[in-house]
Amino acid sequence: MSNLRKLLLCAICAFPLVAFSATDYTYTAEQQATLDEARDGVDAERDKFRELQRQFYEAKALYESEQSYEAKAAYNEIKAQMFDQFNQYQQTKSSYETTKTEITEAAIAAAQGTSTTQTPVQEPTVSQESVDAARDTFKEMQAEFNEAKAKYEAEGTEEAKQAYREAKDEMFAAYNDYINEKNELVAATSDGIAVEDSSSTPSGVESNEQSSGDDSTSEPSTTPEQPDTDVAEAPVPSTDTGVSGDGLCKVDDMGMNLVEDIYFSPEMVFRDITKVAAPMARFDGVPPSAADLDENGYFLSQPPSKVYTYLTQMTWSDLSDPKDYVLLYDGSAKITFFPTKPEIISSEEGRIQFRFNTTGQLKLQIEKIASGNHLRNIRIIPLEDENNSNAPFVSARFKELWGDFGTYRYLDPMRINGSNESEWSERTLPEHFGRGSENGMPLEDIVKVSNETKTNAWVLIPHLATNEYIQKMAAYLRDNLDNDLKVYIEYTNEPWNYQFSQSQWLLQKAGADFQQQPAEYGSRAKEKLAIFANYFGDSDRLVRVFNAQFWNTIYIKNAIARVPNLMEGFDAIGLGYYIGNNLSRSTTDISGMSDDDIIDFMLNEIAGEATEKLQQYNELASEHGVDIIAYEAGQHLVGARDEYKVQRFAAVNNNERMKDVYLKMAEAWGNADNGLIVWFNSAWDVFGTLESQGQDTSTSPKYQALEEILSRSGC
Repeated sequence: MSNLRKLLLCAICAFPLVAFSATDYTYTAEQQATLDEARDGVDAERDKFRELQRQFYEAKALYESEQSYEAKAAYNEIKAQMFDQFNQYQQTKSSYETTKTEITEAAIAAAQGTSTTQTPVQEPTVSQESVDAARDTFKEMQAEFNEAKAKYEAEGTEEAKQAYREAKDEMFAAYNDYINEKNELVAATSDGIAVEDSSSTPSGVESNEQSSGDDSTSEPSTTPEQPDTDVAEAPVPSTDTGVSGDGLCKVDDMGMNLVEDIYFSPEMVFRDITKVAAPMARFDGVPPSAADLDENGYFLSQPPSKVYTYLTQMTWSDLSDPKDYVLLYDGSAKITFFPTKPEIISSEEGRIQFRFNTTGQLKLQIEKIASGNHLRNIRIIPLEDENNSNAPFVSARFKELWGDFGTYRYLDPMRINGSNESEWSERTLPEHFGRGSENGMPLEDIVKVSNETKTNAWVLIPHLATNEYIQKMAAYLRDNLDNDLKVYIEYTNEPWNYQFSQSQWLLQKAGADFQQQPAEYGSRAKEKLAIFANYFGDSDRLVRVFNAQFWNTIYIKNAIARVPNLMEGFDAIGLGYYIGNNLSRSTTDISGMSDDDIIDFMLNEIAGEATEKLQQYNELASEHGVDIIAYEAGQHLVGARDEYKVQRFAAVNNNERMKDVYLKMAEAWGNADNGLIVWFNSAWDVFGTLESQGQDTSTSPKYQALEEILSRSGC
């Protein structure tokens, strides 16, 4: 999974919603000019990003067609520029938000004849009438959804099915608009602003009035009527998956690649939300220096501007998770939530208790950081865990979904692709605040997740890691991972895939000789894994994996031919067992193919070419006395820059026959007498087994297939 999909997901982050006093105010000509200039700056940075994004897709297409080293180098250069520009765009947006807030506060103060240092009273940007209108729109969409559902149940045609899905999407879009309107109104009323309310709770909405500190003001309900869910493709998440998730039932030859632990991830592995928070940043966009921060990423004192951090997009939230949380911290500072505002139950120095009443982007705004007693050690945990020293580390929903898989692969959580880590001192520690594109999940947390879920740990060594790094990594896993759990170990990821910097680094070490590069990887991997193996002795707990290219046996055969006794340093050959990649190529036209045609293509590929490749690798593995395992597996329908393919492949991923594809993949894998298969990945957009952790599993044909495979094994 490339970082591009993640970047595009992050790019949809909205501006914080800022509500101000009901006082009429106007901007001076100078203030308006400043705002216009700041807004123009945002637009300019956005346009630069979009232009680089366009160039990136062109470079990618050129590389796919030419497969030359020069084209690949150009592709990587423009990709790096695009990511840098994206970060600049985000910083400019934050600076604009700060400028707009300060200017508006000044305009309000001028209109009221007060000082700009006075905290402005907030007003709702919506009225009860707009909430009612949004509710009525949702009701209309719900009625259309029910009609489309009934027609689909009666006719069962592809046309009716498509209409049903479109109606479902429109209904939920309207539902989200309704919730956002209500919660903005709730946030305003909870701050003590009197809002003209309708005389009764909207039809279909439960009454849930709560005092906001003003007896004359009540808070509208945040629990609208849920859409009807009595069909197989029901849109409301179900918490009954049939999966135990208690770690007692395990299928050893089934694994799952976990997604990146970052704030915009649609999956939440941890009970503590701050485990995925973004690094702290300044509103004015000025990067903090090393002297500004302590060893764990906290500001030592208040900088000239306010500080913020992204906590979560909350696309992972679902009905089975607790809604009552507590924010705990050491030191002294003022902390508020934005743009989504949860219901604050109580607030005091070092502790804020709140309740999630919506989903959406959640950030912390931090100011008044006390020098000498700075803000630090932030935790956001379920209220029920606050005084429980034995509280779980892993979220209940995560265990429910993935608890029966025998192995977790931590490729994306460890940020292995493009890693710059070389020294042990450079890695992320559990106490460090902020997960970014480089600092991934600490090894200590990986061990905690694996131990609590009773799951084997598949970890990877960064390609730049020193021998000391490898020694300490091996020693920690040996001493802290439960003795009955295995360690699968790889040296970097996909050395044959030149879109990754580690592959290009290996090519440079091989003297830019493409024929020698596989041997460079093989000899280095054998050496690094031997260091690792010294710490495990003859124990069968350790499985050393050679990463091979599934659709091209030449890579590993080249390495074997050039490195004497290469496979003596490995226990298994790892394959990326993907199906459908040929359809993703820019040169492949799918406009004449129906969704069923695409599914049939994949099924035929499994029965034909993929089965032949599995047989070839089995013969190779038998010759060298090693096993065959899949480090990744699944569909590989990627639209890249082709929007038509993006839409088509999204539909195919949700086609009920995709379940057949996964079942046939598993069948072919088993028929080849292979071992562990680790599917890619847990929850990430249409590429994932689920699109988000909160998805109703009955609407995911891929999840349904894996659940069926698990059930056949007794789980």
